[in-house]
Amino acid sequence: MASPIKGLLNTSDPSARGAYDGTAAEVDRDAYHSRWESMWAPGLVAGQAFDAGASSGALLHALETGLVDVRDKTCFVPGCGRGYDVASMAKKGASAAIGLEISTTAARDANTYLAGCDGVDSDKAKVVEGDFFKFADTFDVGYDYTFFCALHPTMRADWAVTWGRLIKPGGMLVTLIFPVDPPRDDGPPFCVHPDNYTAVLPPNGFENIYLEKVPEDISHPKRAGREFLGIWRRKLDPAAAL
Repeated sequence: MASPIKGLLNTSDPSARGAYDGTAAEVDRDAYHSRWESMWAPGLVAGQAFDAGASSGALLHALETGLVDVRDKTCFVPGCGRGYDVASMAKKGASAAIGLEISTTAARDANTYLAGCDGVDSDKAKVVEGDFFKFADTFDVGYDYTFFCALHPTMRADWAVTWGRLIKPGGMLVTLIFPVDPPRDDGPPFCVHPDNYTAVLPPNGFENIYLEKVPEDISHPKRAGREFLGIWRRKLDPAAAL
């Protein structure tokens, strides 16, 4: 039987609607993206720096309770790091769970991790290297955690446009919103707030169906009290975004 992943890996169509077209030109995106390879290449280990060593308890709780249902659905996780969330979705029955990394080393390390995960079918879980803004496939479920906050704030409008292209009508975008901290100028990670998401997602065809602060006991310890979980449905009628 053919792998369900095949056909979902057209990662670099620059003509796709929502691809980067020069907006926010004050940010050199190639240089900005290259920093991630410089962090992974020396040998980032599990639990070091931004690598939390496991999926967030908030995601696991949402998957376990059915708040987020990925069974028999195609799932996409940009900025997935070592692939913990890709593995979690695959274990919960996703028909295909695809992670995306801008870093060559990160993608390689993630696939090594996935290959060693018990209960993860390598035909259904994979991490590819590519640029989120040029990714050209569509998915039932998207998951965004420590990705929005890693992007320069001038990229947020394009982030929402791209998600509007990648999520199928009727599909779901899950945003684990972090770090919700007092405003500051430095990053990444850049400080975020739920309002940042509500400002850019509805104009691109999403309606919010869930937004709650994450209980501290299911966050990663150093992130407790600084997270919200937001769930957004892609409207069936594209004209509803206008």
